[in-house]
Parts: sequence; C-alpha cells; structure tokens
Amino acid sequence: GEVTHQVRRLGHHPSIVLWSGNNENQDEGASTPQNLVDYSALYDGVVRTTLWAEDMTRAYWPASPSNGFLYDDKGLGLYVQRWGPSSDPTYGDVHRYDYSDLCTDVTKFPRPRFTSEFGYQSYPSFSSLQNVSNYSDWSFNSSFMFHRQHHAGGNDQLVMMIQWFFHLPDSSDPVQQFKDFIYLTQVVQGICMKAEAEHYRRLLSESGAYTRGTLYWQLVGGLGTRVCTVLYGLADMEEGLINVFLINGLINAMKC
Repeated sequence: GEVTHQVRRLGHHPSIVLWSGNNENQDEGASTPQNLVDYSALYDGVVRTTLWAEDMTRAYWPASPSNGFLYDDKGLGLYVQRWGPSSDPTYGDVHRYDYSDLCTDVTKFPRPRFTSEFGYQSYPSFSSLQNVSNYSDWSFNSSFMFHRQHHAGGNDQLVMMIQWFFHLPDSSDPVQQFKDFIYLTQVVQGICMKAEAEHYRRLLSESGAYTRGTLYWQLVGGLGTRVCTVLYGLADMEEGLINVFLINGLINAMKC
C-alpha cells in the first residue's frame, strides 16, 4: 500500500527520474545471511514488483547508496542487483558526511561515479530561532540548542569547524556572540560545500572517476546536466522578495 500510494501521489512530477527502494538500509540488510534474504525479498521483490505495476517508465534503484543493478528487464520481469559495499565509488552512488577532517582537504574526498548525498551543518538564522526560543536559550551550549541538535556531537563539531578558519566569537554581549556564532556556522558551511562541490565538478572529466552528478543536502545541484543549478541557496529577503543566486554549468549563458 505504501509504494502504491507514494507512486500515485508523486509519479506525475517530471523531476522524478528514478525510484529508490530505500535510504541507507542496505548495509544492515546485508549484514547477515538471514537479513539478506529478508532484505532482498522486501526491496528486490515486493517493493520492485509493486513499483513496476504502477510505473514502467522509470528505473528502479535498489537503495541509496548502492551499486545499482546488473540486469533490469521489465518486459521479462527480471531484476538482478549488483551487490557489494554500498559506498563503492566504482559503481552506483555514495553518501558522504565527514565532520572531523578539514573540509577543504580534497585528498579526503571520494572519487565516485555519483554522490547522492553530501553536506555540512549550520545553524538556522537568528530570526528563525528567535521565534521558538527564549533569551536563556541563545547560546550554542544551551540545553535548548543541544535539544534541537539531532546529530550526536554536532555542536562540538560546529565549534571545531569554525576554528578551522576563524576565531570563535568573543563579544561581551551574549546575544551578539550567539548571532556571530550562527553567522560563522553558515559561512563555514558555505566554504565546505563549495570545496566539495568543486571537487566533484573537476571529476566530471577526470579519468578513473567521471563523476556524473551530485546531490547536496538539502538543495540539489546536478553536474553535467543542461539545467541551471542553485549552488548558493536562498539569500536575502528584501521587501517580500527572495534573491536566488544561480550558476550555469554550460559554456554559454542560458535563460532559466
């Protein structure tokens, strides 16, 4: 019922180019022989056949990340998954999150065929937090900010990432210090996202990689596609207008 419902609900969107069986379930699903039997029966069996009954126009990707499939013939009803380490850069797609290594060190980046997830944290704007918090919450190490941080060790990692490039804020005004901290998390996020996005872009034509695309969490940017991509996100709100900065991956200008 879930697969049928979602395909019927979303299938009319032209931006959907394939369906993925699951997100980051494969490693656990293949961890024991019994898990593998159950996992394959669910995703390569029930989910795939139900999907094909609803939509024969799009490919079925077994999991993200995964190595994809060896054989996919909807007419014959045959599907053979390519098994192996889910983040093998040689096949399929990979996910990458690294908050411990310097984010501009390209030697730490993978050389994948496709990166379907990567990204770095930052705090939301003070104007967003202000509406759901109190004065006592306005510190990166407040109980409120730890409660809202759903990534283990995330606040400490943000401090470390700021210190890669800047001094920590030291304003005598605690509110201003918190605002400065928020700002620096966003600046560092931009530095890190830029470094990794440019790395994948360079690999587009590099032998041994030929990286054909990347999706960053949570805004999407495609490499080698004939579309304009949002690389610098939503910027300022001025008089009810949102300024959006776009970059075009083609040699010639194109109208978006």
